[in-house]
Amino acid sequence: MQSWFTFELNGAECRVDGVATNKTLAQFLADRGTWPEGPCFAPTDSWAGGDLVLLATIDAVGRPKYRAVDATLLFLPMMAGQDIWTWEAFCLMDPGHTVVRAMRAASLECGPRAEARLGLLLVEGYYRQDLRWMGQLREQLDGIVTRTANWRAIERVARQIFAKAERMRHEAEQIAQASGVGKLIQQGRLDVFDDIFSRHLVAYYPEDDEDLSYVDESKRRFYRPKTLVELLQLKNQYPDAEVIAGGTGMGQTAGKSEWETLISTEDVEELRVIRKEPNHWEIGAAVTLTSVGETVGRDVGPLGKLLSRFASRAVRNRATLGGNLAIAATYGQIAPLLIALDARVHLTSLEGERDAPMAMFFDRGGKSILRPGEVIRSISVPRFTESILEKRGSQSRLCDAYMVTLRRSLCEPLMTGAFAVELAADGTVKKAWIAYSGVSDRPLRARKAEKELVGRKWNEKAIMQVLPSVNQEIKIEDDRGNDDYRRQLVITLFQKFYFQHPKVADDVAVELGAASEFAHPEQPFFDALALGDKSVL
Repeated sequence: MQSWFTFELNGAECRVDGVATNKTLAQFLADRGTWPEGPCFAPTDSWAGGDLVLLATIDAVGRPKYRAVDATLLFLPMMAGQDIWTWEAFCLMDPGHTVVRAMRAASLECGPRAEARLGLLLVEGYYRQDLRWMGQLREQLDGIVTRTANWRAIERVARQIFAKAERMRHEAEQIAQASGVGKLIQQGRLDVFDDIFSRHLVAYYPEDDEDLSYVDESKRRFYRPKTLVELLQLKNQYPDAEVIAGGTGMGQTAGKSEWETLISTEDVEELRVIRKEPNHWEIGAAVTLTSVGETVGRDVGPLGKLLSRFASRAVRNRATLGGNLAIAATYGQIAPLLIALDARVHLTSLEGERDAPMAMFFDRGGKSILRPGEVIRSISVPRFTESILEKRGSQSRLCDAYMVTLRRSLCEPLMTGAFAVELAADGTVKKAWIAYSGVSDRPLRARKAEKELVGRKWNEKAIMQVLPSVNQEIKIEDDRGNDDYRRQLVITLFQKFYFQHPKVADDVAVELGAASEFAHPEQPFFDALALGDKSVL
């Protein structure tokens, strides 16, 4: 095993010797004092908004991307071979960059730490190919906008920056299509912006190093295998090892907790792919929530909506779907929706493979059915096309999820409810799913109420008739407080599902309340007819 590794920090090679495996990137940068004003990467509660860095990476479909990630949630050995930039270095390297100039010209009323977080989120958004709608803009900045007084100024600057990026991309696509190289734009392999960082990104390929086997001065080990077989062999060799993916779950206790052996899944190619099959989506366990939302979420609307509310953009850029399920958090907001989507989890070990419905994956005591030596390989989410529903004897399917939190982002949810019904042509319920988290030591499913709903017409009368069974089955069994409120939520979230989806063939949920009147999530943040306007920035 080696006692050192290197990574690229602000364009220069940085060598690390013997540093503790439980040390975070933020702690490392704080020790270096990377900011002229003093170390901005001081220890903080990451879920209150940690300090960010810009990470070059390859997404689940092979496109190079910049991702703003929370440095307080990353173990330093996870950065071996990576390419990282801080906001300070970004500004020094390219002071004329669109994002830098726009932020310096605006009055955003935020201190240097908030400015650094905002700047890197804007940089990530600037280079995104899919950022076109107001809902996406707010999702990109959710960890900043909801915590800043002058959010209207931030939103105004963001719209200008992203509109300019879209105009430049539009012009480049026209030229590329005429030249017969349009696919290179889609693949992220053609420079659109002609700046230092865009040229670096289109040429970026992660170094094909051997597996990382690192040991620190206290003989604690960190492994980063590249194949699933190697991962399983290490898991078998070190049965007490902690398996980490994005690191967001364990990063909160980094520096405080010690682990003799850490095994990272982020370089295991078999776990980093998303495949669109005729009947389902196959999502590798190490795929980030951002990638899931940007690919599967477009096809599976409720999943895209829910993931946009998970933590913050900087956390989603590292958190993985498999990692979120493996920790079996009692309040985990993704599990109920996966149950309602009739998803299955695929497990693998050296002894073989098995799979289980998502509803059967979680066990009592905040645990899962994972056995020693076993890891999550992938999660399959059905695609309910017309032909698939017809084979199931249904004409339509309604599904949605609702999460209740104390604030918009970076907040542990009080409760999540997810619901789905498959309906016959006459509006009769063929099958139903009613699932909750945040009520017990595992996600719960109201199976009795589901059976009572089957065979009834999808109407308010049927909902009212099964509510007593829902209330009886879903009991508050933990000690997180707000029991009366959460008991009421069990009922009202299910009712909300019906009132947002009252018709059999409604593809679009009915908006309740006035939120949509001022949020306008589906509104473009730029005028498509004004793409040729050169006056923007």
